[in-house]
Amino acid sequence: MYIQRVSMEVGGGEHLMDSMHGDKVKCTAEWAQDGALVIYTEMMGNPVVMNRRRISHETTHVEMVCGNVVAVRVHQDFSGVWKCTELQNMEALLEALDVPWIKRKLGAAIGFGVNRLVQTIKQDGNKIIVENKGGVKEFTNEIVVGAGTQVADSMLDEVQCTAEWAEDGSLIVHTEMMGKPVLMKRRRINHDTTHVEITSGDVVSVRVFTLQP
Repeated sequence: MYIQRVSMEVGGGEHLMDSMHGDKVKCTAEWAQDGALVIYTEMMGNPVVMNRRRISHETTHVEMVCGNVVAVRVHQDFSGVWKCTELQNMEALLEALDVPWIKRKLGAAIGFGVNRLVQTIKQDGNKIIVENKGGVKEFTNEIVVGAGTQVADSMLDEVQCTAEWAEDGSLIVHTEMMGKPVLMKRRRINHDTTHVEITSGDVVSVRVFTLQP
């Protein structure tokens, strides 16, 4: 998977940028009347217009127009400081993952991080940095969505993962715990609430995070 990094000055004339196909393309950028960022470029020799528009505090749409065809990518924004305020079914998930009894009881003794675990998230496009503090283990991960297999830390051990955006803009991370495949879905429910669903087999655990002032 190709990682695209773009640096440009809006209104600064013609630039060269990397495309998702790995080649260099010319582009110009301007601000639309509604504040959206408009980029005029090309893909495979065809003219393309890209409109990046923030729909709400939580969601950004990137519209790509080629002729009369429009594709829209939706990204949720998880930036902020989030405290885990509720947890569902974690002990069952850890048991399904064959986590040793003593580790499960250690986690249960501190409520698996409820009202303790705080995640500080910094998001810049597809680059997401998550700092975890107050839980069983403190660690920081940096993930680039769409960049293929990466190495990340977890509350149990170091794991490999891949990340992608779902159609609804939520963040999907495919990883593993204790050698078993795990799917994590981070979804912003509203301005103040994010759910992180962790699925292994038919067992689902949900962490509820509340945005801190």
